[in-house]
Amino acid sequence: MANYETLARPYAKAIFSVALADEQGLSQWSKALALLAAVFEQARVRSLIQWPMMGPQQKADQLIDLTDQKDNRQVCNLLYALADNGRLGIMFFIWRAFEALKDQHEATTQAEVVTAFSLQDDERDSLAKALERRFGGRVEMSLKVDKSLIGGAIIRAGDRVLDGSVRGRLEKLSRQLRRKGE
Repeated sequence: MANYETLARPYAKAIFSVALADEQGLSQWSKALALLAAVFEQARVRSLIQWPMMGPQQKADQLIDLTDQKDNRQVCNLLYALADNGRLGIMFFIWRAFEALKDQHEATTQAEVVTAFSLQDDERDSLAKALERRFGGRVEMSLKVDKSLIGGAIIRAGDRVLDGSVRGRLEKLSRQLRRKGE
């Protein structure tokens, strides 16, 4: 069986094409898909999706009611198409693939910044500007605090990891000392 990312990609591309045709489409679809992905991660919803006694149309109707998307014809059509094709379970992957296409289109890099302490507003702004220079475009940061870093930060952006934490430096120094001792 194909993996979920492979199954989700054509849906995400189709949604992205529809979203590009509308000026507010990208942000509206981004919000709608994020909501659907969050709802679909709930155990009760996963049980509903897998329940064999309910047909595809009924499942889609239930999900439309649950997410309050009755007025959004395009989202309703998506849910009906996914239900008909037995693909409701890949919503999270559709959302993720859509967001990747959106970020690529907007030249945006998603960066997870883990610091030992909460950053002040001026530190956050300075870091954002430095990351924008480094990655050559807009950067959206999600910030987390991990006191075990001791100091500094770890930045994850796509497949890149920049470890400037004190803990990371100490671990690197420890490995180098062990190699010299061998």
